[in-house]
Order: sequence, then C-alpha cells, then structure tokens
Amino acid sequence: AVVSTQSTGKSLMDNKAGGSTNPMVLKRLKSSDVCPFCNKFYIQIRRHLKEVHLRIKPYSCDLCGKSFSRAQKRDIHYNSYCIKKMKRLNAELVQKPNEKR
Repeated sequence: AVVSTQSTGKSLMDNKAGGSTNPMVLKRLKSSDVCPFCNKFYIQIRRHLKEVHLRIKPYSCDLCGKSFSRAQKRDIHYNSYCIKKMKRLNAELVQKPNEKR
C-alpha cells in the first residue's frame, strides 16, 4: 500500500530518497518517515530533523570552535582545514627571524 503525504498528495514512492524500487527499501517505508517540515521521505528521519530543521550541533572543533551536527563532519573539518592552518602558521613562525621587543 502506498501512503500519500497530506500537503502535496504525492505518494511516498514519489518522495523516497534515491527512487529505489528495491523491495527491502520499499518494505521499510512508513508514513512516519516523512518530514513534517519539508514533506520529503527520509530513511533516517531523526538525523534529518536534528541536522536540518533543529540545527543541533553538539560537536565542535577544539581549535577554531566551529560546530557540527556529526562527529564525522567535525573530524573531516579538523583534518582538512585546522591541521593545514596550524602547519601554515608554524611554517610562517619558523621562517620569520626572531624579533626582539
């Protein structure tokens, strides 16, 4: 049975992520997996609500303080941005002669 969403009249089949016809994916479809804010289907509805609509960001970078919704996103930021920035700053300090104040 295809459950339609209230505001658009589209079925969950139209709104589901990826457009899969895999029976295992279709079996997991529930009307409770439709976001009440954007009216789209999400397999991980709790994650979607926290990240997109509630904007809960419990993970922050120790160096710059930027906040992230997932630890993985924070780790990617740290390894790609903050580490490079630290290396660049260290290189600049090494290259400059010691100045007396």
